[in-house]
Amino acid sequence: MPEFQRRYLNARPSLNTSVQSQTVPSQSVPPHVMRSRRRIRPPDLLDAVRAIDTTVDSAGQQALINYLHQQYEAMQVGMLIGLFSHCYLGQPYVDHRVDLAGSILEHYTATDHLPPQFDSARPLARTNAYLYIEVYQDGHVIPVRHDGTTAN
Repeated sequence: MPEFQRRYLNARPSLNTSVQSQTVPSQSVPPHVMRSRRRIRPPDLLDAVRAIDTTVDSAGQQALINYLHQQYEAMQVGMLIGLFSHCYLGQPYVDHRVDLAGSILEHYTATDHLPPQFDSARPLARTNAYLYIEVYQDGHVIPVRHDGTTAN
């Protein structure tokens, strides 16, 4: 197998659903960023994430996405590409993602394909253990519990 294929295959995120943060060893993350990622998420942020499925108008959803984007920027956690979580809209939807970079809220059925960066978050979102999962550009996947603590 050529070296570039071996590196690519080794760098793919795992579908391991353990409570450890999942990483792709392609980029190093500064220690201060990792410390920020381990901090407890504030209650206002958790409430905003919970409100995603209960906010039905597009202006309200956009305001929530903007708020989340601002909060994560202030937390200095690095390049967060989105949040992934269980969807409470009911059938046929099972999960959704909030793309903070593009201000997109997208709901998925069980058979829908996700953007590749979010694949490893799906099994975590299907459990009741986490409120949502943070997906970072550097490959880190950080599950956030209902009380705001992270599983890392």
